[in-house]
Amino acid sequence: MAVGRRVLRGLAERYGFDLRRFALVEYLFLPDRPQRTFGLWCAVVLTAHGGPLFKVYFDLGAQGVGRAPELVEEGLARLGFRRACRLVGDAMADEGRPMYFALDLGQWSRLRVKVYFAHGGGGPEDAARAADAVPGIVGGAVEEFCRTVAGAGPFTARPLVSCYSLVDTGRERPGGYTVHVPVRDYVEHDGQARARAVAAMRRQGHDPAVLDRALAAVTGRRLDAGVGLISYLSQVFTPHAQRLTAYLSAEANRVRPPRTRVPDAVPGR
Repeated sequence: MAVGRRVLRGLAERYGFDLRRFALVEYLFLPDRPQRTFGLWCAVVLTAHGGPLFKVYFDLGAQGVGRAPELVEEGLARLGFRRACRLVGDAMADEGRPMYFALDLGQWSRLRVKVYFAHGGGGPEDAARAADAVPGIVGGAVEEFCRTVAGAGPFTARPLVSCYSLVDTGRERPGGYTVHVPVRDYVEHDGQARARAVAAMRRQGHDPAVLDRALAAVTGRRLDAGVGLISYLSQVFTPHAQRLTAYLSAEANRVRPPRTRVPDAVPGR
């Protein structure tokens, strides 16, 4: 945690952004005696125009998993989202396992707060139910995306992850919802993962060539020679737009061999 703080403060000084939002919740999620997996994640977003943008992620179990809903509500309240804090805390407690609390930092057009939780052993219908907390989101579209990229579930090898995004302090509900599907655990190899991604892209009118260019830039291996290069496929849902993201692994340590059996997966139709 000490190293994370130093890195973040160095980035803030170098790129000219303030840490007031970070300071509001810092000691909620970075206690003297943390009880979970990590202290602080720093993410950098690179765009074609302008300087880098930054995000930080906290472990919601930092003071014990049992206190996670309480920390979510307190963190949201400190950041101005008092009207939405109880709904988000209750939804997370009802639907799954708490994971991360994230803040945007830097020159974003709208600064977000995001809350992530996992659906242990759940299926597409669980993600659809979580999405109901966001006005204007059709749960059927969420369920269809999950089935397209990973089947009908239940997802027991690695769970679906839901994320609420909040940008408007005056609203009683989150403004956006994202489902993250761990496609790497429900395919035999990355050729199948690519096919699932392409199917989802074509349904939304996206050109799969951009994914193939990215895959070629990351690796020279055959896609059927390993699994995990395409780790997650996610879909952002808001009342006004949708955005699909493919997460690619650098495979810096090793290439996982293809699997011969896919756990608890029923191909989507």
